[in-house]
Amino acid sequence: MSLKDPTPIHDNDEISCTVTSKDPHAFCWIGDCERGAPDECPKVAIDRKRDKGTPWHKLEVRREPGGLRHYLDGEPIHCGTCVELQAITHQADDYGEYTYATQMGVPVRYEASQDGREIRATLYSDIGGYGCCIALTDSMRFRWPRRP
Repeated sequence: MSLKDPTPIHDNDEISCTVTSKDPHAFCWIGDCERGAPDECPKVAIDRKRDKGTPWHKLEVRREPGGLRHYLDGEPIHCGTCVELQAITHQADDYGEYTYATQMGVPVRYEASQDGREIRATLYSDIGGYGCCIALTDSMRFRWPRRP
């Protein structure tokens, strides 16, 4: 394994990560999803449609000689790097409350720690003059900042 070609981590690897789950239906909102194949799960299908044709992507975890690292669009993310977190908005109508992702991004500073078996990332940002930190979750989507 070389640094130029890190190996992606697959579900059958014995590494836990805060942004993935070994159960493909762990976050399925239809209770006991009886679809069988993970690709047929409604949540997986919706996530795939959501990501198609947009610059927003989940972070991918890969194993490198030095341990685990998050990647965005095939590029490694280093501690202290600025990335854009996709903003979400909350709405309500006659059918209830819901959230949806916008095409706006919030700049965040990425920091991570790992012990070889697990990686935890924290995002830091300045919102309205207040510093805040957020733990990375599976629902977050990112893109690299736009370069002039």
